[in-house]
Amino acid sequence: MAADLYRRSLDAAAHPARARPALQALVALLAAAGRIEDAATTLESALARGADAPSSEADTAFEIWARESLVAFYADELGMAARALPHQRRLVALCPQDLGRRVRLHDLD
Repeated sequence: MAADLYRRSLDAAAHPARARPALQALVALLAAAGRIEDAATTLESALARGADAPSSEADTAFEIWARESLVAFYADELGMAARALPHQRRLVALCPQDLGRRVRLHDLD
């Protein structure tokens, strides 16, 4: 029931950035219910909708959260390191001086 409300909120939002709280709540709800693949698919769709380069700090923060979540879902929960790789590469590109991100990339690769 709650997931349906969050999905309706996402569909009704005129601008994807305004739907981020509902998106984050939906992803958390799906993950908590063990529906990791659904949570990952939801995040992938959100990133595809906002495929333009981040234009604000909020956009960048959202992208980082989404990609870190996807890396954790794919690599840690689903055992699909290959699906996590492009997201980890983008995280390294966003912050190349972050050693932890580079180590994680090496581990996944």
